[in-house]
Amino acid sequence: QMTARIRNTVLASLLIVLMTAACSSQAQQYFDEAEKFYASGQYQYAIDKLNEVIRVDPKHMKAYKVRGGAYYELGQYETAIEDFTEAILLEPQPEIYSKRGRAYYELGRYETAIPDLDEAIRLDPQVALLYGLRGIVYEALGQYEKAIQDFTESIRLDPQHTKSYNNRGVAYYFLGHYDKAIQDYSEAIQLDPQHAKSYYGRSLAYRKLSQDVKAYDDYKRACELNSNLCE
Repeated sequence: QMTARIRNTVLASLLIVLMTAACSSQAQQYFDEAEKFYASGQYQYAIDKLNEVIRVDPKHMKAYKVRGGAYYELGQYETAIEDFTEAILLEPQPEIYSKRGRAYYELGRYETAIPDLDEAIRLDPQVALLYGLRGIVYEALGQYEKAIQDFTESIRLDPQHTKSYNNRGVAYYFLGHYDKAIQDYSEAIQLDPQHAKSYYGRSLAYRKLSQDVKAYDDYKRACELNSNLCE
């Protein structure tokens, strides 16, 4: 009787191992398919596959992270935040905090976005993009000095970061530092001669300094590159 009990226990344990392995394999298959859909921009198909991953494995952190990204791309920011929050509970990562912060930003919840970006930076302080993202949020809050500090750090970490030069130019412009704004817009244009927003921003700064010819030339170039700026 004791031998039979041991045999049954071993068989039950083996069955659990086999079922777990099968579920894991199935979840991975769904996840691989979802990643392909996501990479090709087929976000709803990706979501459908990720729903299956989570059904099979409710603790699959990457599934929540990628599904949150898909909802974000579809503009469903509240749902994206729910998935990013679940992913953070399972495995806190700087990338996920930054994604949730971006979703809060898109919803206009700037004060809520800042702590997420703070945490992302705390976990990975050497990523230029994170400072750039937080700088954008500070800019939206009208906290231009803090924005400049973040854009400056972003540039220090990545001197080729065109957007941080442009965005710091915006902050300088709103503080009335038009010469510094022009300098940053010019740096952005040097890095990316097709960066329409930098031409447009520089045209506004030139206008403030009554340099009308330069202002017109930049405005014209901005419109050529992106007509939506001049509508």
